[in-house]
Amino acid sequence: MSSRSIALANKWVLAFAALVTAWLFAGASAAHAGSRVVVLEFEGSKAENFRADVVKVIKKSVTIVSIDSWLDLADELDAQKVNTANVKKIARRLNVDAVVIGDVEKRRERYIVRIRVRSGSTGELIGNPIEVVSEEDALDATASRQLKDELVDLIDS
Repeated sequence: MSSRSIALANKWVLAFAALVTAWLFAGASAAHAGSRVVVLEFEGSKAENFRADVVKVIKKSVTIVSIDSWLDLADELDAQKVNTANVKKIARRLNVDAVVIGDVEKRRERYIVRIRVRSGSTGELIGNPIEVVSEEDALDATASRQLKDELVDLIDS
């Protein structure tokens, strides 16, 4: 083989390797994006601010299902209470993989946000609750980073 043939073969090998790498990374991000998640209303002080921030934090990694869709179907099925049976029933109909539930507690100048995740297929709680602390009445940068890592991993489990 001439040096020109070798150089051409090397270019093809590199191009093929780049395509395979791009395909693998696209598959990994598609796995996250394929998870359908509903974030239910949070309870407690400034709950709506924190719920909206949780949606912002995870929406790049998962597909967010409208809370209105969840609540409408819950009313239709008379399944408003968040328990194992009701979550399983509603999630199956909406094709939801995970349900995020949270509450917010204000202690002095800090907000403690506790988040639990239920499986859409079983309705059971997944893993341990996630707890983050924010110095503001919304998720601060540190709390957002902690929450994103833990919550997306928990949803994917």
